[in-house]
Amino acid sequence: MAAPPRRHAILILPLSTFRSSAHTGGMKLLEALRTEHALIARVALSLHTFVEMYARGEVSSREDGDGYVRFFRLYVGRHHHGREEKVLFPALVEQTEAPADRGPLRVMVEDHHTMSSFPDDLTALLDGD
Repeated sequence: MAAPPRRHAILILPLSTFRSSAHTGGMKLLEALRTEHALIARVALSLHTFVEMYARGEVSSREDGDGYVRFFRLYVGRHHHGREEKVLFPALVEQTEAPADRGPLRVMVEDHHTMSSFPDDLTALLDGD
């Protein structure tokens, strides 16, 4: 007998996950960003499973896909990348004298800009475009 198809695991996050602390300083910010990176990686793996199942017609609900779009647009794009670009990267430039216009910091900013189109690409996939 064949195994039942895998179910898509819906990721439920507490609202506090999406709030940033106005009083996050130095090491606390780095710890928070590391935690955010781990969360983003888990959601990306969940998205991978969702997309495979969606492509096979095993998931017909558009609602989960729209949730991923919101997560990557708002949490990753605005919240996480925003904190890195507005707080972390300028601090690295100031405290380490790393150049902002070339090298690793420039590459990270370019990566953020490249990733900013991902929610739109995912929406197109969900729309069948």
